Amino acid sequence: MRNIYKNFAIVGMLTLSLSAIGQVSSYSFVSAEDTYTPLDSPTVLATTSANDALDTGVFTQDLPFTFNFNGVDYNQVNIYTDGYVTFGSWVSNNAFFKPFTSSDDHHEAIVAVFNDDLVGLQVDDLLGEISYQLQGEGNERSFIIQWKNFTRYSYLGYDDKRYEIDFQLRLNEDHTISFVYDVESYGDVDERFITVGLRGANMEDFQTRSSEGTDSSNWSSTEYGTVIQSTVRLSSTSQPDTGLTYRWGRFIDEPDSCNAVETFDFTFEDITTEELFDTYCWHGNYETYPTILITDEGGSSGDIPLPDNALQIYKGPTVNTDIILVTPEVSTTEGNYQFSFEIEYALTGVPSSITGSEKIQIGTISDKEDLSTFVPFGTPFNVDETGVFKTPGIIFPEGHKYVAMRFEFGNEPHKAMILDNIKWQPINLSTISVDTNDLKIYPNPTTSKLYIDTKEDIASIFVYDITGKIIPVLGKEVISVEHLQNGVYILNVQFVNGEKKNYKFIKK
Repeated sequence: MRNIYKNFAIVGMLTLSLSAIGQVSSYSFVSAEDTYTPLDSPTVLATTSANDALDTGVFTQDLPFTFNFNGVDYNQVNIYTDGYVTFGSWVSNNAFFKPFTSSDDHHEAIVAVFNDDLVGLQVDDLLGEISYQLQGEGNERSFIIQWKNFTRYSYLGYDDKRYEIDFQLRLNEDHTISFVYDVESYGDVDERFITVGLRGANMEDFQTRSSEGTDSSNWSSTEYGTVIQSTVRLSSTSQPDTGLTYRWGRFIDEPDSCNAVETFDFTFEDITTEELFDTYCWHGNYETYPTILITDEGGSSGDIPLPDNALQIYKGPTVNTDIILVTPEVSTTEGNYQFSFEIEYALTGVPSSITGSEKIQIGTISDKEDLSTFVPFGTPFNVDETGVFKTPGIIFPEGHKYVAMRFEFGNEPHKAMILDNIKWQPINLSTISVDTNDLKIYPNPTTSKLYIDTKEDIASIFVYDITGKIIPVLGKEVISVEHLQNGVYILNVQFVNGEKKNYKFIKK
């Protein structure tokens, strides 16, 4: 089953929340087909010459605006001939070719656009060049760094076989990042494995792209890299299409055109992790692998086959707060709809040690940008149980319009679970006959007391929730419901003459 919306327009875009935790894992990624436009009259930093092959070089350049990467403001960028940049300090000499996999922790931030052992071409009129240019106006400027006419180091001087590699890094004033590619190959070139992605100050803080395909779709269908060593295959048959663009931003969030929905039903089929956030308008404080992952292979090593795609929630060593996952905005907030989800697996044993103390707390949120507006609804669900879990009908506090799941996994790392079939649906009252005549109950909705007006003598009254559980109440003509959780309930009235009738009411 596909993921279903009702009354919902979907548009994906990138926005930024600078209050996010300083981890590159909180960045989100989209891939798009665009146009590669070479810079016209840029400022040239270096060109290949007889004395300079543009090999193992680095150039520090002032930025025309403050750029925030990984929660830190920078005014300079270090540009390397091997297809990446750093903010802050330079990488050490022993980490120059492959800075991502260096154990050195002194470099603060790395952006790898096309990281390999590269060198500027010196073939005919093709000369390697590194340049930059500022484009745009107002607050929509982009600082563009361009690597032009580069190749693999081992092909330096070859005329009959080589890669011709052009690519750009765009540092945008809204603090998003774009990579744009234009790559061709000639002759019998060997395959390469290119590092593409973001890295923070240590090897635990990374976000790489991964794909080992051998055809032209390889670069347009990358996945999140599961390890910092993940790479994208490059060969004569596996190259990025001209204009292929990768975009990165802190917290892909729902754009203004994400309209409120009446219902949703997510089975996670035919949807990627990226699309969950940038297309289907979910939100959260951790939106990337390994914390959130749509997969058909569960567990930290992907060794648990699942019958179909599902949503894995994983609390790794870098996750130091409760994980909060926010659904799309809903328009049905008056208590006639309920939230449900299925726990398929609660992963136990090292390294995914669910012990039984972990909980899922359902709640509502008023502001998707401010997760502190979370208000819990009802009691939390135990994570170590499997099956389908449903809330009563949720009446939202004033101004609240999002359902949220808060995963309370405690302080210890390596907790994981598999969820599926997350739904926001009308309450199913089909098995209950609800009467609307012969009796009046008021006020409805109510916050504390429910008054019953009838000409018949009442023998007894029961209240039960939508699951059929009977909840004790006191009184006949006037009953107190202050102790009930907010939601939809059924009032069962038994009359002295033997009649039994049901009436729906809402507790706010």
